[in-house]
Amino acid sequence: MKKKNPKYFHTAIDANALDPVTPERKRDAARLLELSRKRAISLILPYSVRKEFENRGTPEEIRRAAGEQIFTIETERTLEEEARASKILAVLQGNAKAGRHDADAGHIAELEKYGGGYFITYDDRIRDRQSEWRQFAPSVEIVTLEEYMTIFDEGQSDGTKS
Repeated sequence: MKKKNPKYFHTAIDANALDPVTPERKRDAARLLELSRKRAISLILPYSVRKEFENRGTPEEIRRAAGEQIFTIETERTLEEEARASKILAVLQGNAKAGRHDADAGHIAELEKYGGGYFITYDDRIRDRQSEWRQFAPSVEIVTLEEYMTIFDEGQSDGTKS
């Protein structure tokens, strides 16, 4: 199945998306931020992810670069938005500790609210349960940073919007 060209859709990131755990991931993170700076992609940081960057042991270069990105602002959800986030949370929560996946459900619901697109994360629970929560956020694709860069490059090579 052909993937959506990231050039034409929003891309949101989880806090773990830019973790420089390998040289390849560090390179891809720098490239993602550069694509955003050049406006080749629409990169959005959910407000709660921005807070995570400020509060964790994030390397200074990533913190500085993330601070330059477009970020959402916390607003009160409509009843429909709250219902969507609650349904996604119910799937993600499963038997895990209460409150642990509230922010993740909010990230996905928020991206759906803004028209969908790609959500870059390494969170296995989000990735593994995508087929279950997808009915509540059908326009959101979950990918790793490496997968996203491959999809971006393929979109550049064929030049088509999908």
